[in-house]
Amino acid sequence: MNTAWHWEYDPDHDHVAGGIPAHVVAEVERLADQLVDLASTGIDVSDLGSTIR
Repeated sequence: MNTAWHWEYDPDHDHVAGGIPAHVVAEVERLADQLVDLASTGIDVSDLGSTIR
């Protein structure tokens, strides 16, 4: 991985989540981690919960 890569716009934590309660930020981070784990499986979950007719 290229460690020189960076975002052109890199807002800090206060800009992104300033004023949001810490427990809400923690829950969003937890859910994001779960989505990353799910994406890493390579399984297409777009049809989950759909009824085939």
